[in-house]
Amino acid sequence: MSQEEWNIETPEHVSVRVRLAGLGSRAAALIIDTALITLIYIGLGAVLLFFENNLRVFFYERGSILLAIALLIIFLVNWGYFFFTEWLAGGKTLGKRLLGIRVVDDQGGSPTTLSILVRNLLRVIDMLPAYYLLGMIMVFSHPKHKRLGDLMGGTLVVYDGHKKRKESKLEKEIQKRVIEAFPEETLTLHAFQKKEWNLLKTYVNRFFTMSSSQRKAVTYEVANLLFPKVGIDVVGKDEQELEDDLLRLYITVREEWQITPF
Repeated sequence: MSQEEWNIETPEHVSVRVRLAGLGSRAAALIIDTALITLIYIGLGAVLLFFENNLRVFFYERGSILLAIALLIIFLVNWGYFFFTEWLAGGKTLGKRLLGIRVVDDQGGSPTTLSILVRNLLRVIDMLPAYYLLGMIMVFSHPKHKRLGDLMGGTLVVYDGHKKRKESKLEKEIQKRVIEAFPEETLTLHAFQKKEWNLLKTYVNRFFTMSSSQRKAVTYEVANLLFPKVGIDVVGKDEQELEDDLLRLYITVREEWQITPF
């Protein structure tokens, strides 16, 4: 996996691999969006020129009011363009669409209205001191290429078209057995170290390759090695219960022990 990719695990225990949009693609998208906003300003300017005489009379000796209204319009156009396009178009402005990138939440799903609102309100800070300098520095230096708006809004900018990978046999089996993770407070995980994780991972990876007799023997052996270390009772449980508990232990600890590239 490249450094520009990120693995996300959804609440349904399905992995989503996304390719993060870096500074170059985000800057290019921003340039396109800025050009479009400039066209909007030009259009507004043409309208103002058309009504120039009436406006001149109305704002005669009201220069400060005119300046305040102009600043308000600039803010609303800038903020409104990004907010409404990302909100209505699934996290895509025109620039993002042309560059093939989009805004998602930290779980890889569609961002909420609040997330989009927060990330775009904070543009005024990311733009400081000029030309999005603060935002560019953060995107360049953050491991997930996040600016302040992304951090506070819980969003990522990724290349579009990421797909959920096909569920493995193990994931289907876990869903079939309706297995959920142990509450961590019920386990004594301080004794569960890399050696134990490697043993559990090997068991899980070989789960469907073993014959029924092999799996029965290995299940009892692994359970007797691991369960005393984490405080799970072994006595009185049959093969099915031990298998379920080993799978439950796996989904409980895998997030901590799976090696990720970041």
